[in-house]
Amino acid sequence: MDERRVSQYPLVDFASPSGEAEMERYPVAGGANPIVRVLVASLNGAEPRAMDIGAETDIYIPRVNWLADSRYLAIQRLNRAQTTLDLLIADTTTGRTRAVLSENDANWINVSDDLFFLKDGKRFLWSSERSGYRHLYLYDLEGKQLAQLTKGDWEVTRLDGVDEANGLVYFTATEKSPLERQLYRVALDSSRFARLTKEEGTHAAVLAPNASAFIDTFSSAAAQPREDLYRVDDRASPRSAKTKSPNLPITIFLPWNLLA
Repeated sequence: MDERRVSQYPLVDFASPSGEAEMERYPVAGGANPIVRVLVASLNGAEPRAMDIGAETDIYIPRVNWLADSRYLAIQRLNRAQTTLDLLIADTTTGRTRAVLSENDANWINVSDDLFFLKDGKRFLWSSERSGYRHLYLYDLEGKQLAQLTKGDWEVTRLDGVDEANGLVYFTATEKSPLERQLYRVALDSSRFARLTKEEGTHAAVLAPNASAFIDTFSSAAAQPREDLYRVDDRASPRSAKTKSPNLPITIFLPWNLLA
């Protein structure tokens, strides 16, 4: 990032006896932003190669991801108004890029961390709020939508994992209730939609690398946090064999006004 045009403001160190101030660059609304570039450095010491992100410099680059073969790079380019988000695929050997898809919203684009490239090098998962709710979509590398994996008046809050061998996607969503977070799965062809967690409350899942099992951190207004280990059964009728984990130390933080 080239921050030479960005305004500077003094940041006072109040812990210092002398109250020393250090100048900090801070881009204010309407002021100059840093000029951002994306470069790829070679391990053999060659000169870093710049990726073509367009002529406009008053932009943001909120996300950069490698594709599976490490030859290509995915670059998300966001305009200053944050109303247009472009997904670029860059060839790291030449620096040339091509736009695969573009998200547009008259008000604001909510950038996510859900981009996931499948190992076949031909498809990727993308989440979008274009319907008014964040849902998962399957695309090919030419930008063609292959499937909409989730839909409805609820949102996907997190992509948790992908079981490519069985063609399954695991995600957390508000499908049951906006007050809850439950773990779900769906096939890459949008079939076999199922909710895996059952208890009412908030579930946060950590999946095994092969998605054969997951650790579920569960809590609710009536129950303190606990962790359970589940095995994922991939038969037609989804079932999970639960094994309670050993008792874990739990720390509860109370608001100060409750301690007064």
